[in-house]
Amino acid sequence: MRSQSMPLSVDRSPSFGLGQSPSSYVIQTPLRSLSQDWTPKAEIRNEFAGSPINDIELFGQRQISTTSTTSVVNLGYRIGSFSMAGAKPHHPNWQNQDSYLEMNLADGRLFLGVFDGHGPDGTHISNRVKSLFSAKASEIASQTDLTEAFVRAFAEVQNEIQRDSLSENSGATTTVALINTLEHRACVAHVGDSTALLVDAGGRVVFQSRDHKPSDVDEAARLLSNGSTVINGRLHMNGRQDCHFGLARSIGDFAYASHGVNAEPDIADDLHFEPGSALILASDGVWDMVHKEEVGSSMLERSPQAAATSIVTAARGNWQTMANHIDDITAVIVKSPAEAESHSEKTSGYLRMMLDGSYASRSTQLPESPLVSESSGSGNATPVSCGGTVGLEWTDFVARLRLIF
Repeated sequence: MRSQSMPLSVDRSPSFGLGQSPSSYVIQTPLRSLSQDWTPKAEIRNEFAGSPINDIELFGQRQISTTSTTSVVNLGYRIGSFSMAGAKPHHPNWQNQDSYLEMNLADGRLFLGVFDGHGPDGTHISNRVKSLFSAKASEIASQTDLTEAFVRAFAEVQNEIQRDSLSENSGATTTVALINTLEHRACVAHVGDSTALLVDAGGRVVFQSRDHKPSDVDEAARLLSNGSTVINGRLHMNGRQDCHFGLARSIGDFAYASHGVNAEPDIADDLHFEPGSALILASDGVWDMVHKEEVGSSMLERSPQAAATSIVTAARGNWQTMANHIDDITAVIVKSPAEAESHSEKTSGYLRMMLDGSYASRSTQLPESPLVSESSGSGNATPVSCGGTVGLEWTDFVARLRLIF
C-alpha cells in the first residue's frame, strides 16, 4: 500500500481498461452501471438517500460491488455508509474483504463498526467478527463501565475466532463505536488501522484513534521483545524476509501471535459528541489516500451519506492514480443534529422511541425488527435485529420528560 495521501478534491473515475482517464464522474441514485462510452461530468454530485443500494459498476472486465445505506435514527442523528471492493492485478474475481455494521439499540444508543479483513480468508473473518460484535452490542451498551465491557468483548471475540482454523493466516482490523444520543457521548474501541475520526461542527478534527502499526514506537517495542524485527514499517518474523505483516494488533492472525501481535483494544470511553459533530469510521483504503483534515472539512455541508460516498469515491480515484492496485474502501459516518433540539423536538424523540419499543424495560423481548439495515462490504445486505421490549418503565420515562421541561 502507498502511504501518501491525496486531497479529497482530487476525484478521478475508473479507466475501464481502455486507457481512458476521465477527470471525475457523477454518482446518481440509485447507482447505475457505467458503460465504456460514458461521458464524464465536471464534478461528483452526492445524491444518495433512502434505501440500501447494492448495485454494480463496471471496472474493466471486472464487476465491482458497492454497498450503501442511509438511516435516520434517534433524535435527529443520521448514519451514512458506503463501501467499494478493490481491484487486484492477479485476482480478477476479487471480493471485498471489508464489512461494516450499523445498529440502533435501546435507550437511544447506536452501535457502529468497520472490519477490514486481510489474508487468504479475510472476507470470511471480517464478516465473522462483524457477526460476533453484532451479537454482543446490546450487552456492551448495557454496561456502566464501557472500558471493561469492550476489553471483555474483544477478548471473547478473539477467543471465538481462534476456534476457526482459517484465522491462522487471516484476520481483521476492528473499529467499533457506541454512541449515546441522549447524553451526546461516544465510546470508540479498536485494534488495527481502521481509523476513527471525530470532527466538530466546524470540521476540525478533535479526536482520532491511534493506528496499530509496527512502525509505532510503542507497538514496535512489544514486537521486538517477542523476537520480531521491523523493516520498512512491517513486522518480519524472526527476521525472515519472506514472512511479513503490516499490523501490530488485529483480531485473528494467530500465526503472528507469538511474535507480539494481539487483539487488545485501545479505548476512548468518553468522547463529547456535540451538536453538529460527526464520527467517521473507515478502513485504511480511505486513510491511505485521503487527508484526515479533508475528511473533516467535507462534513460541513454534506449529509453523512453524501460524505461517505464522496470520501470513498475520492479515495478510489487516488488509488487508481497512485498505485498498481486498489484497496477495499469503506466509510461509516454518524452525524448529530446541527443545533441543540428544542424541548418539543426532544419530547417527540422520546415518544418515538417509546412507540417503536427502543425506550422500554428490558424485561420482555419483542420479536426482532429490522430498524436499521446492516450490509457487509461484499454487498450481502442483512437486516440488523435491533429488537425491542415491552413493559415500559413509565416512571422512568416521565422522570426524563421532567428533565426536558
